[in-house]
Amino acid sequence: MQFLHPEVFYMLLIPLVLLIVLILTNNNNMKQYFSKDMIDKLSVSNGTIGKTSRNVMFFTTIILFIVALGRPVVNQKDQELKQQLIPIVIALDVSKSMMATDIYPNRISLAKLKLKEIIKLASNSTIGVVLFAKDSFILSPVTEDFISLNYIVDNLDTNLNFNNGSNIYATLEATAHMLEEFKVKNLIILSDGGNNNEYTDELEFVKEKNIEIYSIGLATKDGSPIPNDNGGYITDNNGNIVTVKLNSSIKNLSLKSGGGYIDFSLDNSDVEAIINRINIQSKKEELNSTKVRTYTELFYYPLGFAVLILFLSFISLPTLKNSSNIVVVFILISLYQDKGYADFFEFETIEKANQLYQDKNYKDALKEYEKLKPSNQSIYNKANSLYKDGKYKEAEKLYNKIDTQDKELNAKKFHNLGNNFVK
Repeated sequence: MQFLHPEVFYMLLIPLVLLIVLILTNNNNMKQYFSKDMIDKLSVSNGTIGKTSRNVMFFTTIILFIVALGRPVVNQKDQELKQQLIPIVIALDVSKSMMATDIYPNRISLAKLKLKEIIKLASNSTIGVVLFAKDSFILSPVTEDFISLNYIVDNLDTNLNFNNGSNIYATLEATAHMLEEFKVKNLIILSDGGNNNEYTDELEFVKEKNIEIYSIGLATKDGSPIPNDNGGYITDNNGNIVTVKLNSSIKNLSLKSGGGYIDFSLDNSDVEAIINRINIQSKKEELNSTKVRTYTELFYYPLGFAVLILFLSFISLPTLKNSSNIVVVFILISLYQDKGYADFFEFETIEKANQLYQDKNYKDALKEYEKLKPSNQSIYNKANSLYKDGKYKEAEKLYNKIDTQDKELNAKKFHNLGNNFVK
């Protein structure tokens, strides 16, 4: 058995023992320190139970209260709550062919909608985004901050003058770099299929890097001309209008990599199929872990005995002289019970807050964390909730309040504080 608050014994037990000794051993000595009225209040008059027996019961009650305040517990251990996520990189084709209008209003507009739907449905994932045309560009590194990621996607200007071409190989290199620290490597390609009819080098690369490709074909088999900036259409060297249709070679690359392929749909069934396939095939990786201390509370045993003994000692009181004392004692008991009740269910609050945080319900998670006693860990959790909720200034203040010698917690604090400054 252990005590969560052993300092209580130093703070309360010693002065109470001294007071008990003075009251019981020498009433005349007490008169040197207390007035007669005070001694009358401290003393218990004779009743059915003798004065000495009643005093012993009172002092036993006080000792039991102190033991209960010390919070005795058993089976104390640290439980590690681990967050398991699937890493995914989404590659968005922004080449000129994606401006084709065989899909209304054009291919790139539907691709953006598919990208947002993937972010929405892949709640158990950590996601990064790559743009690719002739070259590839990292739009967002792998992150769990879907609020910021959605903001970036919403404000993505797809009308920028990207060089023509769809460089799948450069996209694979960017994916391998972004997922270098992960064992699982998933790539979702949103494209009309690119330019190549054979993806031999790309297939060799994904086999080497263990990348699984899942792609959604965003074009029709009949194809469509590509609008240019002058209101006309892009032509070849002979002046003929260029028509671009779905390149099925991307399907072969996806399937041979161990991933999957599906043609686009106007509803979300294509995205749902891809996400379900990834969830089935991919192993989750342990990214974050939080240590929570668990134990079995025993404080209610000494507290219950103390209340029982106190009740028995009051049964024999002959007058109403001590009724005010009874009221005070029971008020103190009720106050302590409220505190004990709150502490007893503290672990339940932690579990509820952590679950809300994992469900990305950051506002409610913050409310639960605020119910906990202030500590470096609880402050860290509240700061993370504020960060995830987009309240970066408030999060910064809380991160700066953390003062600990725990190297791991300090590392997490400064890492998250750096991300917070970026936001």
